[in-house]
Amino acid sequence: MKFISFASSSKGISDLISYKNTNILVDCGISMKRLTEYLDRYGLKVDDIDCILITHAHFDHISGLTTLLKYHDVKILGLKETLSYIAYSLEKNGIKPDLDNFKIIKSINPLNEGSQIIIKDINVYPLKGCHDVPSLYYKFELGDVKLAILTDMGTYNETVIRNLSDVHYL
Repeated sequence: MKFISFASSSKGISDLISYKNTNILVDCGISMKRLTEYLDRYGLKVDDIDCILITHAHFDHISGLTTLLKYHDVKILGLKETLSYIAYSLEKNGIKPDLDNFKIIKSINPLNEGSQIIIKDINVYPLKGCHDVPSLYYKFELGDVKLAILTDMGTYNETVIRNLSDVHYL
């Protein structure tokens, strides 16, 4: 298992989770150049990314998607509002998005049976975030290890605490 934070600031956010043969990028708020440099350090290429999970549609979380999607077919998962905004931004920049690669996450309820998305070797639980725009945070099961990525959580509530009570890494 690898968790690598490529960037975490108002200038850009992007994290990589790798487990067995699965590589998931959480947010893509960095340039294509920086992303490929970071991936190269770990022996990966953009085409090795199985999907990108988007937390929300603020610039520092999605700014790298325009160039990335211009040259690569990568699945993008996020809330309907988030994906609509990304598609609009791409079209505004002259890029026709392949909407077949956009997967809407509908289940953002507290953890329960069947609420996960299975991405090859990783179970992903998308959960409703606390932010000023519709947002998600993600809990991952990588074998026996549980990891969660929360970003831009202005506050939290009992549901967030309950959903994260069993994670090993936060």
